[in-house]
Order: sequence, then C-alpha cells, then structure tokens
Amino acid sequence: MGTKMNFTHLVYFVKVCEYMNISKAAKDLFVSQPAVSLAIKSLEKELSAKLFIRKNNKLIMTEQGEKLYYLSNHLVQDFNSIENAFKDSKDNNKSLRVSIPPMLGTIMLPPIMNYLNRTNNRLKIELLDSPSVLSQTELINGKADLGVFCVNYDELDSSLDGLKIGESTLFFTVGKNNPLAQVKSVSFEDLKDTPICLMKEGSLQNWLIRRKFKEAGVKPNLIMTSDQVFSLINVVKTTNCGAFIFDQMLTDKELVGIPLKDPIKLSIMIAYNKNRPLSDNAKEFISFVQRSIRF
Repeated sequence: MGTKMNFTHLVYFVKVCEYMNISKAAKDLFVSQPAVSLAIKSLEKELSAKLFIRKNNKLIMTEQGEKLYYLSNHLVQDFNSIENAFKDSKDNNKSLRVSIPPMLGTIMLPPIMNYLNRTNNRLKIELLDSPSVLSQTELINGKADLGVFCVNYDELDSSLDGLKIGESTLFFTVGKNNPLAQVKSVSFEDLKDTPICLMKEGSLQNWLIRRKFKEAGVKPNLIMTSDQVFSLINVVKTTNCGAFIFDQMLTDKELVGIPLKDPIKLSIMIAYNKNRPLSDNAKEFISFVQRSIRF
C-alpha cells in the first residue's frame, strides 16, 4: 500500500455495511452520496480489493468486504466511544453560525424562527448574512459552521462537502401594473432597455445575471443594487423596474414572475467544512432543514 489509509473512509465503509445502501449511509453521516461513493472507491484502490458488488440492484459485500468490515468495525466503534467520552459539553452551548445569502435567508428565516420557538431557543443560531461566494470562504476559514447557498456540488471548494436540499428558479419579476406583466416569457435581449435592480456585487445572483447579459451581447440598464431583498421588491412593486427573484418568493399578489426563455435553475445546498467534525447542533440543524424546509 503506497499511502496511509484514510480513517474517515473506513467510517463511511462501516456505515455502508450497516445499511447496505449508499444513500441511507450518506444521510446518516450527513454527507453527500458522491462523498461516500468516492470513499469506497478510494478504499478499494488502496486495498486492491473489490469490497461490494451489485446484484439485482442490491449492494452485496464481497469476501474481502466482509473481512474489512470484521477488522474495522470495532476500530470505528472504539473511536466513536473515545470521541463521545471527551466531547466538551460547552460546544453544544455555543451559537451555531450559519451563513445564508440574503435572498435565501428571506425564504428560510420564518421556518427557522418557528423551529427555535418550538425548541424553547435551546439551539442558538447566529445567522451570517453573506453572499454565496463569501459563504464558502467563511466555511473554509472557520467563521461559519454551516452554509446554505446556491451552488452545484461540483462547484464546491474541495475542502467542503454538502447535501442538496432543493432547487430554485430565477424569474424576471415586475409589479402587477408594469406593462411587462402581460408577457409570457422574456430573454436577456428583450430586457436590454428595461430598468433592472440586482443584489449587490459578490452575490451569485448579480454574477449570474451580469454573465447572462454579457453572453447575450447586451448591456443591462442597471439602476440600483442592494443587499436588502425587500428593498428590491418594494422598488419593483412601485416602479417600472424589474428584478430577478427566486420562484419561492413570488407569493405576493403585487408581483408577477416572468419565466426566462433560457431558464436559470439553481441547486440549493447546505454545506460544511469536511475537515472539521460536525457538532450535535449542526447535525440537528441539518436534520431540521431536510425535514421541514421545502424548496
């Protein structure tokens, strides 16, 4: 064997053996399915052994897999026992720092507050109002424990891991009295003379929309940027300006969401630094989001 075996890979392997299902193992471990699959492949390469085979769409341990499970299961269990015995109880009294971009925060804040009220505020959460790009940086440098943002899994920094919790689509949104409110769909070429508002630079929305206008060979008629979602919405409702808003926010009858001819669909992920162990509070928050927030 040319390299040292990664203990985390063994943990993932043992969990897969317990469920004989990669999806269920990933859910229990609070990691993505690709992360678990990659760990198994890395172990197989390191050991030059096939650990699982698929038969009739079911996962089956090979003889080599059974041998590794027998040798590694007690190591993983002992490690968990040591970790639990020395875990500092003060960690669970600290605030959980969650980085969420403003637009997603607008969607998620009400259910989060309801959840905190139901748990008598036992779980303390500090929300960091950060653009998607900055959210990743905050996770990398330890300023945030969790991040919720729009990004595809393959765009995550290599030091991060995450779980997809939903999807969203950007609509060009105008007030109900705006002449464009009657239009069935729009392209970026169609919007070349339309006054628009964007989230501030640094946000994924700002970067995406500017890129789309550039690809269309059109200079946007940008009149305002803001980091306050409700400010954008109020401007849209009271002027002839338009803004690009998530479909989940189009519940106000004063707003009309116009589909883009080339739709912008975004994956919403909850991410964390895979080089730092998840606290019980972080695991509880992830479970809450998966269970209670629908995108």
